[in-house]
Amino acid sequence: MLSIDAIACSTNIASQIIDKGGDYLLALKRNQKTIYEPVKNYFEKHKTQLHKDLWEDFGSGRIEKRTCYLCQDLTFLESLAD
Repeated sequence: MLSIDAIACSTNIASQIIDKGGDYLLALKRNQKTIYEPVKNYFEKHKTQLHKDLWEDFGSGRIEKRTCYLCQDLTFLESLAD
């Protein structure tokens, strides 16, 4: 599994990872105006049906809690490409 900061999130990099047989986790930030809100809404609507992982870490003087939802069926994204 590879996690990449938003600066490296591109279809070119994702393709290279897939070509090498890897998995990846790419960030989607709010400045992605045409896709952020629809993806956020999709995950909020379906999160009870998705696999969930929780992380808790202590660093830089604070406790960080992160939740990751996994969606492997990304066909809903095709409608956003129009």
